[in-house]
Amino acid sequence: MAWKGDTYANEKKQIRRCNKFVLLVVNWGGDVWNTGVTITEDNKTRIYRILKNMIGTTKLLVVGVFVFLLEELIVRK
Repeated sequence: MAWKGDTYANEKKQIRRCNKFVLLVVNWGGDVWNTGVTITEDNKTRIYRILKNMIGTTKLLVVGVFVFLLEELIVRK
């Protein structure tokens, strides 16, 4: 019988791998930066700040969903 600490460490490692994969997939979405708005010197910083915040929020939500799903999977074992 395996020690429960080993099982926990393996599950934790799998969660980290999954999180890294999710972040990699989210980063591939370069189309998010296409705004449909003409970027000028006046609005450049504002638009880039909004887009950066949108991408950060999207990453956080995706990681949160996957962590929730993984936790549910681990609890049901």
